[in-house]
Amino acid sequence: MKLKTRTIYLALITFLLLIPHYAYSETSKSTSVFDTENGKINISSISYEVDMKTSIATFKGDVLVEGNDMNISCQKLELFMKKSPENASSDISESRIDRIVASESVVITRPDKGSASAEKAVYYHDSQKVVLTGNPSVNDGDRFQGGGKVITLYLDEDRYVVEGTKKDRARLFSTGKEER
Repeated sequence: MKLKTRTIYLALITFLLLIPHYAYSETSKSTSVFDTENGKINISSISYEVDMKTSIATFKGDVLVEGNDMNISCQKLELFMKKSPENASSDISESRIDRIVASESVVITRPDKGSASAEKAVYYHDSQKVVLTGNPSVNDGDRFQGGGKVITLYLDEDRYVVEGTKKDRARLFSTGKEER
């Protein structure tokens, strides 16, 4: 597993360093392709920046993340890496995903599991959850839609929790589609 993770990050870093990302125009797209435990992930955007010292990659403009089990579109995405406990070196290839912060018109789709939208979504890798804020809504794809102040998606458990306040109550309503 450690060798596979290292290979993934070495490939990602090599790819990012070989592309002169400072030269992209507003209409060009940059693409990053790498493997994870759940398969390949493709990230495309108008521009991106990788800070090797802080282990943060920032993608800006029409960001699209395509994975085997989930797609995300937004205007800005920050990928935060965490150094593995076994190796405290500053080598980013020894890092793994800690969290991903997507902002500005975030839409998350999961095949056969519905969609969610918000102004901000934070994905926590260790706990396999996504926290949506900023007018979040969720659609189970079949019969129900909901919204509230905060929505938490528990990816491993195929469930979500909608939280509200006294003023901004959690809502659930039927889409009018019935299973037959």
